[in-house]
Amino acid sequence: MIESSDQIGMKVSGPPAPPSLAVIMGVTAVSFAAIFIRLCQAPPLAVAFYRMALAAAVLVPVMVGRRGWSQLTGLSRPLLMQALLAGLFLGLHMGTWVTSLYYTSVASSMILVSTQSIFAVLLSHFAIKERVSRTVLVAVTIALLGSVIIGGGDLQVGRQSLIGDGLALMGGFLAAAYMVTGRMVRRELPLLPYVFLVYSSAAVLLGIGCLVSGTQMWGYPEGTFLWLILLALVPTHLGHTLFNWALRYLPAYVISISLLGEPVGSTTLAYFVFGEAPPALTFAGGALVLAGVYLVVRDQGRRVAGVVG
Repeated sequence: MIESSDQIGMKVSGPPAPPSLAVIMGVTAVSFAAIFIRLCQAPPLAVAFYRMALAAAVLVPVMVGRRGWSQLTGLSRPLLMQALLAGLFLGLHMGTWVTSLYYTSVASSMILVSTQSIFAVLLSHFAIKERVSRTVLVAVTIALLGSVIIGGGDLQVGRQSLIGDGLALMGGFLAAAYMVTGRMVRRELPLLPYVFLVYSSAAVLLGIGCLVSGTQMWGYPEGTFLWLILLALVPTHLGHTLFNWALRYLPAYVISISLLGEPVGSTTLAYFVFGEAPPALTFAGGALVLAGVYLVVRDQGRRVAGVVG
């Protein structure tokens, strides 16, 4: 029988650490993702594959020690299919977003992929019939305008930057599909078996993509695998897995708002690590994109608060 909450190793009345601290740690961790990816001297698909494969491998001994396998064997077929679908979306998200970092600036990529919050609301409206407010429609318009401005700035940089922008936007949409699917699965499936299934299925998909495309999988310059390991441990487990844990104690909109800090953190780190200063229009377009995302999550937060109150 599947336990309905995150009971593996967490059978306590309250969180063992402040959820707000976990969110701050998570935002800090995911801000390093773009930096580690750029430091990896490997093809983008290979980077995405190793990130997911190593993240799943780390969970194997934990699954053995905390009864994770028994929960996997008790999964119903529909729930298993939903979890695998979430992994499919995550794999596609990683493939497109990681590739975008090889074509455009860290700032443009991070800002455009942050539109996942807006896409999540739109997908929720059409997929599970949640009503979208006027505020959200206004926010979508603002964010799309910001995306056009960023694209205009990168047009001056070159065609490759526009390709990267498009991949980052696609990555935002796929991340939203992953979140909406995962939101339904996590109501019934505890954290550990969920993230193991998702990371593993994403790795399998990306591995197939590497084989089909003939991507080089080894023979990288010295130090690359260190960055790949750090990518799996820091942004993935100290970031995404930690966010999934915090969802047990905090509303999803709180974590969504906190993720607005990721583009700021990544862009700041990129400036100090790579000396990468984005085009001036990126700041103007980025402000509009982030304003649109903020309006969406604030509106969702008020609606949740109204239901709870």
